[in-house]
Amino acid sequence: MSSEELVVEQWEALVGKESSDAYRYNQPGMHQTTHQCANQGGKPPLHPSIASPPDVASVWPQSSVEVQACPSDWREKICEWCYQVIDHCDIDRDVVSITLFYFDRYCAFHTNLDEALYQLVAMTSLYLAVKIHSPRKISVASMVTLSRGHFRMDQVLKMEACIIKTLSWHLNPPTATLCLNTLEPLIDGLSDHADLTFNLKEHARYLIELSVCDDFFIRMRPTSIAYGALLMATHTLNAPRSVQHKLVSHSLDKDPATTRLCA
Repeated sequence: MSSEELVVEQWEALVGKESSDAYRYNQPGMHQTTHQCANQGGKPPLHPSIASPPDVASVWPQSSVEVQACPSDWREKICEWCYQVIDHCDIDRDVVSITLFYFDRYCAFHTNLDEALYQLVAMTSLYLAVKIHSPRKISVASMVTLSRGHFRMDQVLKMEACIIKTLSWHLNPPTATLCLNTLEPLIDGLSDHADLTFNLKEHARYLIELSVCDDFFIRMRPTSIAYGALLMATHTLNAPRSVQHKLVSHSLDKDPATTRLCA
């Protein structure tokens, strides 16, 4: 089997995984359960503060209104905070994609979350994603420190168990960055110019990281996001038509309608 055939086979496996009920966002049963971990020892006070890395409370407004779904601006702040913490700790940035996967699906299953619980879910999702997917770890004690005393260690551990139970132990999602990394051998073969292929990968990676913060992409296939980002990179960098044609010739676009939305 050639390297190109192997990449295509791995890509097909990712398409199959993202299509399974375990990893699709709009699963039957989502939004039908109530929050089972609400008793976290009382609602902690919220106030802006500054830390390095930033504490989780600093990204939240001071209102106490209960909401049914995480508002887009709150989710964007969660994502930005996660990237800041990850960069501070020198951890792979794709961990943020996994963090938001946990966060989005947990919130989709549970209703009546207020901003304090959103904070706890976000912080615990990051802790869990780092714990599973990074050789560098962030301890529970460090996460509690980031909360500036708003949460206790037992609350984080209890929420960790709730997230794992809610996701039924499906904790290894196919992320768009993973999909892009899978295509790397094909991307390297698109052109003889190493600078061009390097820039294509970096630009596509940048677009993928932006998509993580935008809730428009929650329901999109990771393969479509990755492929759409790569297509957009070829256009933005004015790659030769031969490069674009070679990319399309691999027939990687399994959901053209979704890819058009992502690109």
